[in-house]
Amino acid sequence: MSTRRGLSLIEIVLGMAILATFAGPLAYLFISSNRSRVSARDMSVAMNLSNCYLSALKDLPRSSLGVLAPTLDSAVSSDFSPHHLEIPDSPERFTRELEIREIPVPEGLSKAYRMIVKVNWDRGSDRKKGEFILESILPSEPW
Repeated sequence: MSTRRGLSLIEIVLGMAILATFAGPLAYLFISSNRSRVSARDMSVAMNLSNCYLSALKDLPRSSLGVLAPTLDSAVSSDFSPHHLEIPDSPERFTRELEIREIPVPEGLSKAYRMIVKVNWDRGSDRKKGEFILESILPSEPW
């Protein structure tokens, strides 16, 4: 009967190999899950930023609507500014751009406008940009 206790080198190497076989994929799963969580959070922020803007624009008097070239929300005229519309400013990594186009309508109908809100953001570590665009059509008076 042997009185030596402990593990041999082969047993230690074999145990580490088995551990690495399971730990590697598990670590990858945690990393990719975190990336997905961050991406979903950013997309949710972008959707909320654009939805707030469009909702506030729809509440404006129709007579104040007009054509607006693509403009960052920090540089738009006072009628369309986030402060005037009482909507939150864009967070640090996000920029919001507003564009209003007049769209052709059949003769006899009132003007209609296509409102486009584009939200861009820096995705951080992967050096890519995220983009979300929300559009809505609004008649200058009810059809």
